[in-house]
Amino acid sequence: DWYDPQKCHKTDPLVWDRGNGRIYRVKYESTWKPWKGDLISETNSGLFQKMFESNGWNKRMAQHLIHARLTGKDADIELKSFREIELKALVSGIVEKGKDNKSPAFSKYGWLNFLLEDPANNPVIDAYISSESDNLRALGVRYRAQNYSLNYMSKSLAMQDFSNLWRTDPSPKVRLALASALQRLPLADRWEIAEALIRHGEDATDHNLPQMYWYAIEPLVAADPARALALAEKSQIPLVAQNIARRASVLDGGVGHLVKALGKEKTGAGTVYLLKAALEGWRGRDGSPTPDGWDGAYANIDEVLKSRPDAKERSAEILDLREALAVAFGDRRAFPRLRELAQDNQAPVERRQRALQTLLQGKDAEAAALLTALLADPAMRLTAIRSLPGITGAPDTLTKPATAVLAQYASLSPAEKQAAVATLSARADWAGVLLDAIAAKQVPRAELTSFAARQIANFGDPALTEKLTKTWGSIAAPAGDSAAEIAKFKTVLTPAFLRTANLPNGRSLYNVTCGTCHTLFGQGQQLGPDLTGSNRADLDYVLENIVNPNGLIGKDYELHLITLKDGRSVAGMVRQETESALTVQSLTGSDTVAKKDITKHETPGFSMMPPGQLTAFTPEQQRDLIAYLASPSQVPLPGEPGAEKFAVANRIPGALEGEGLLATPTGGGKAGAQPMENFVRGNWNWSGGAQLWWTGGKPGDRLDLTLPVPAPGTYEVQIVLTKAPDYAMLKFLLDGKPLDPVFDGFSPPGAGVIHSPVLTLAKSDLPAGDHRLTLEI
Repeated sequence: DWYDPQKCHKTDPLVWDRGNGRIYRVKYESTWKPWKGDLISETNSGLFQKMFESNGWNKRMAQHLIHARLTGKDADIELKSFREIELKALVSGIVEKGKDNKSPAFSKYGWLNFLLEDPANNPVIDAYISSESDNLRALGVRYRAQNYSLNYMSKSLAMQDFSNLWRTDPSPKVRLALASALQRLPLADRWEIAEALIRHGEDATDHNLPQMYWYAIEPLVAADPARALALAEKSQIPLVAQNIARRASVLDGGVGHLVKALGKEKTGAGTVYLLKAALEGWRGRDGSPTPDGWDGAYANIDEVLKSRPDAKERSAEILDLREALAVAFGDRRAFPRLRELAQDNQAPVERRQRALQTLLQGKDAEAAALLTALLADPAMRLTAIRSLPGITGAPDTLTKPATAVLAQYASLSPAEKQAAVATLSARADWAGVLLDAIAAKQVPRAELTSFAARQIANFGDPALTEKLTKTWGSIAAPAGDSAAEIAKFKTVLTPAFLRTANLPNGRSLYNVTCGTCHTLFGQGQQLGPDLTGSNRADLDYVLENIVNPNGLIGKDYELHLITLKDGRSVAGMVRQETESALTVQSLTGSDTVAKKDITKHETPGFSMMPPGQLTAFTPEQQRDLIAYLASPSQVPLPGEPGAEKFAVANRIPGALEGEGLLATPTGGGKAGAQPMENFVRGNWNWSGGAQLWWTGGKPGDRLDLTLPVPAPGTYEVQIVLTKAPDYAMLKFLLDGKPLDPVFDGFSPPGAGVIHSPVLTLAKSDLPAGDHRLTLEI
């Protein structure tokens, strides 16, 4: 029983984990011995005796042999003489012990039909169906259905029994048997029984019955969608009604049937599931004719909202679904209301986001202006940035939103910056503007990911590629010797060095790097594989996958590069494909593109995970991240209760260590960790024995620090900085908002290198998530 915990299932035996195997030898320790014998040589009387033994194998084999001897060309006369005696015993047992679920009949039915001259007239099944026991009546239904499917009895006799039961029987066990029996009947014979079963509202929360009803009904939907939707209207089982609508939505003409049903639907719940199914079924069918009856359905929904209390309670959901379906059909009457809703800062953010997405799906000509306006709304800014690639219009119309994003870039949050780079690299004309901003140091070069660079190179524009190469580097550059690079990292990431790691800081780094795609300990995104069960404690394994992510690429994680007719580029993993559309998952969300709009679709053989992620970190950051990845359990974030337990000696408990934070210079200079042991004297100690050292900057340059906030609340932001004769004066910004204090980093004459007292920069209400503290020279 060998188990290899490595997620990538490597074929190289040298890296297999041999420490998780177990070898078993099963043997009997008692005096019991397996039965040995030859049933084939048993007499007829002996076989019947085996029918009553506790050994299940003997019982089943005896049934098999009795069947063979009764039905073969040399049918045994002696066996036939047992029929009358056995049948009398069985019926007597059922009549006398009908309320006893342990009736002998349970163990004997498997061979009963073969004792009958006419299996259709089976007195034992008759006794079951008329029994007072729920279990026996349910068993009678099962056996009657089995006899029908084996042509032992007529359909009329089977239907008579079923009809009597579904009309009058109160037992859910019998209804379960009827639902199972329905799957053996011709489709035409299922409708009436199915309708009666799904009227039992008390079965809606049962563990099995709703699914069993659906299994029996599912083939009926394709046979007659209109009648099936009428069946759904009568259903008291929500799951069955919803499944009928969803199944109808994928049939040819199925959305048309759903629209007709919407024109007659009178309940709020029914309106919701019909709208949802129609929306799903219409996905990727842009340009198809609007189904007949849509105007009537649109008006009927208004009547439902006016007259039904359950519809009024969910009116927002119904209206949003109706407008989304209208836009999908090309009906633009909803556009003004949707624009108003998207800009209504009193409405729930989720509704505003849905309204915006609906407008973009309908190719609203005013979407560019709307998105540009929403860039000023903190609640909608991230959604607006991510939505920009979907707008259409004249070149000058498209340039304005891109320019507006870059104008705000310095004040954006880390998540908004990531979305902005992904958005601006999604169109060739925007990519040029983005590269110009990088050249002008308006956007840090390090914030253009290799993923975004690949997307820009995919446009195939020579001028754009040349600009990319000059500004960022060559996307075609060789990966180099990954073994040598791994060996270089291992000389730094020694066991002794890893033992000094600050695991909470490592978790902060993980959240802004690996956590944007992967899940660990139940937190993160699901774009890449879940890392929780991987071989994270093996340094070689972790480094090999980080340094050379293209070495082994699973099919589900291969990068797809898609160019659309409107000039947009979509890069990510194909999560779903239908006859008419692709659903592509990228770093910033999911995008459904119609195949008719695709001009080029490539799979260049790259992983979604970019190489070189560790090279952007200081050795201390590399240490903290790798150590956190190897952690056997979750650790708290910096500042959370218990975080101090994971900090090394000489650290301020609960503090965010500067050398462990993600630091991004804007303008000039570089930032990295500096050991401070040589400057320790008297009371001058540095937490953790190190500091974040920013060198090479000039007046006006900035350094952005990512501050993780674990929970919303009111915080005092405090900082301790180093002072020296050759340092600088700093001012601070929190999430782009200037703060009052100015820090004089020049130490007094003769003081040398010292650190400041604790400085309080701000007291502010901060939501949970990553925030940005900016230091400006």
